[in-house]
Amino acid sequence: MKLYRQAVKKEPGNFAAQSNLGNVLARLGKTEQAAEACGIALAMEPSSVPVLSNLALLKAETGDPGGALGLYRRILEIDPTDVEVFHDLTLLKTFATGDPDLAAMEELRAEIPTDLEKTMFLDFALAKALDDLGRHDRAFERLASANSLKRASLNYDAARDEALADRNIGAFDKPFLDAQRSPGLMDDKPIFIIGMPRSGTTLAEQVLASHS
Repeated sequence: MKLYRQAVKKEPGNFAAQSNLGNVLARLGKTEQAAEACGIALAMEPSSVPVLSNLALLKAETGDPGGALGLYRRILEIDPTDVEVFHDLTLLKTFATGDPDLAAMEELRAEIPTDLEKTMFLDFALAKALDDLGRHDRAFERLASANSLKRASLNYDAARDEALADRNIGAFDKPFLDAQRSPGLMDDKPIFIIGMPRSGTTLAEQVLASHS
């Protein structure tokens, strides 16, 4: 961030430096400053899809869905085949019968059946739109297709995780646990449990709090 600020100060008209400053500020959670930097970059190159997309995400994250939708519309005017924009756009609106965005996505879906990544984004988007319309069977078909394509892109082996669990079970057997028996830590200092979201911190707290 400091280096990009220096670059922008040295060359105020440097589009790459200005847009990358916006990216870095967004990554640091400085959303207002990021939006300002992206706005300056956009004034330099009004048709920059990456900057328009980044600014749209910032607006969506900060409670301005209308502003985000407007920016997504500008991107689709530049590139009507941007499937990631269609995907993000569907998350910000509720579809009604006859929605032109749905027709555009279905038409595009029929044109790119061999592009698996684009098909995946469109299927997730179509699933959301069809679900809004109450067409749940078709929505489930699109969702199943999207999930299947996403799964195929992941290098995940369930057997590997099962083998790891078996090794853990083998290592922490009854003799091992019996050997570790002790009164425990009798210090009255507080214990702070930290971790990433959904990593088991609440469960760890409950286990410790219920121990004698």
